[in-house]
Amino acid sequence: MKILNIVGARPQFIKASVISRILNNSEKNVEEILVHSGQHYDNNMSDIFFSELNITKPKYYIKSNKKNTDLQFGDIMSELRKIAIDEKPDLFLVYGDTNTTLASALVASKMSIKIAHVESGLRSYRLGMDEEINRLLTDRLSDYLFCNSLIEKKTLDKEGIIGEKFIVGDIMYDSYNFFYSKINKNIDQIEYPNKILLTMHRAENVDNMNILNNLIMFLNALSEEFEIHFPIHPRTNQKIKYFNINLSEKIKLFNPFSYSEMIKQLNSSSYVITDSGGLQKEAYFSKTKCFTIREETEWNNTLKNNANTILSPKINFTDLIEKFKNSINSKYSFDNSLFGNGNAGKKIIEVIKSRV
Repeated sequence: MKILNIVGARPQFIKASVISRILNNSEKNVEEILVHSGQHYDNNMSDIFFSELNITKPKYYIKSNKKNTDLQFGDIMSELRKIAIDEKPDLFLVYGDTNTTLASALVASKMSIKIAHVESGLRSYRLGMDEEINRLLTDRLSDYLFCNSLIEKKTLDKEGIIGEKFIVGDIMYDSYNFFYSKINKNIDQIEYPNKILLTMHRAENVDNMNILNNLIMFLNALSEEFEIHFPIHPRTNQKIKYFNINLSEKIKLFNPFSYSEMIKQLNSSSYVITDSGGLQKEAYFSKTKCFTIREETEWNNTLKNNANTILSPKINFTDLIEKFKNSINSKYSFDNSLFGNGNAGKKIIEVIKSRV
């Protein structure tokens, strides 16, 4: 069997690494062809992950347009079609909700190649959001839909999705457990009682000057009381400079963290503030209280028991401060069983072997 394992962004590298390790270690009759769509490319956010995650570097790297979404779709689809003609894969394996995911699903469906979608059934119910469109259409096109929990499967059933559905747990929980077991000896206790780990990169937060300025004022105010560590995304750094927004010197800036370093930072922090989808879950796995600076989240399980709190970036920064402080003074708890038992990767491969 030949699988085209397709990635294009940091969370997908992490998910794909789980599959790659299993295939390389125990599945000799399955050939994996790793493809990087080029959707997100930065040495600190791409190449370093392949090395650290101990997975084979991509056989194919597509030089897709990064500035124009329409051209990027065209580049990925055109090159993937050529790769599929040459490699003749039995299956396209795609993850999550990126442009890479939908572009891959469109190519596979037009070429009558089976599609397996990891993290199916997630919904934010905001159709103006690119990720939501990508999720909806990819689920419609997929033959095998791997759900994190019963919640996502019920969503797919309600929508009349006809592909086969499987509850396997969260593949990112597999990866988190794998790396945490390697580094937990170096994690003794919370480094700073009031430390906040901050990430922020989404277009709706950083491309709008008023919203970005509001968020920075909120963060600057928190930096007077909390130790804030900010591995700054290149896009965010560029926009702060472009809009000439003042970022407090008390906020400690870092280059983007490696995956292992991110896990260490999570486990040495009291709180996380993020607009990332993946980091919301990683915060939950590490039992670190999370604040999500978005209007909604597709990870509804994280909202249970106050473990994750939505902070709308559109409300005034003084109200954001009040909501943040009220939330940290309330009780919160975690239940990692909501994300399965840490063997989603094995379940996914078992299904693929039995169906393809």
